[in-house]
Amino acid sequence: MIVKGKIINLLLLDGDQNGTIKCSLANWTGLVFKIPRTELEKCKGRDELSKSGVYFLFGTSDESEENVAYIGQANVRKNGDSIINRILEHKRNPDKDY
Repeated sequence: MIVKGKIINLLLLDGDQNGTIKCSLANWTGLVFKIPRTELEKCKGRDELSKSGVYFLFGTSDESEENVAYIGQANVRKNGDSIINRILEHKRNPDKDY
């Protein structure tokens, strides 16, 4: 079986590999962002994050100290909230410390 390669484009939005990264895959309309918690407020104006989407929040369990992940979905709401605003809601909630 012949395996075809894929082209993945990574854009370091602030020039730092530990900062915000935008990822796109050739022949796919979706986008992936890696946004550090400390950089979320800076991303509020990004048009790509003002739409519906799926997001992953990563952290460590307080009880077991194991890695945990939360998977969420955000839709554009009548009040204008979108994926970035939904993630910021998590950030403001002390019980959701991902």
